[in-house]
Amino acid sequence: MDDLKKLIYIATIVLLLLLTDTNFVFCHKTNGGNHPKTSRSEESAKIIVIAMYVDPEHPEPGDEFTLSFTIKNNSTLTAEDLDVTITFPAQLELVSGSNKVHLGNLGPNQERFVYWRIRANASGDCIIDLDFETSNLGTGQAKWLLEIFPRFTGIFLNPSFQLFAIIVLVVVVAMVAVLFKKRSRRSKHSRP
Repeated sequence: MDDLKKLIYIATIVLLLLLTDTNFVFCHKTNGGNHPKTSRSEESAKIIVIAMYVDPEHPEPGDEFTLSFTIKNNSTLTAEDLDVTITFPAQLELVSGSNKVHLGNLGPNQERFVYWRIRANASGDCIIDLDFETSNLGTGQAKWLLEIFPRFTGIFLNPSFQLFAIIVLVVVVAMVAVLFKKRSRRSKHSRP
């Protein structure tokens, strides 16, 4: 019986070690730093968005977060009276401030930081539209994708770990069954 206890103890430790190396549902690759996974398209090359930041990095429904962008004048002229207007889908809501921010003049290759305080009302992919308007360079637009993850409700194993844990469990059960059969055969042979 001591061998059986040792085997169960070892199997338990192995399973615990496997389970401690789990991936949580909100883990995903980022574009470095505090950037969520994003995609962008720009219709105007004069005023561009070079980065989006989300703080906290992985907002869930009900969370308030700061959504920030780095805006750059990509032209050789000063952008005069630059206004940036943000538009987002129904699952996001502006907590404070205005959708439209006046940045004033922005020199050639100069960057400026703009942010909004937002609340996530539902999970899903959110297309963020940024519209640029200047008095001398015209208008432009940028689109960014922001992922709002479902509210975290527990730990989910990465599918490869699930499969590995199932295989280990099957092997341990088979080993216990073999040991149990050997013990029962020994006990039959040892009876007078």
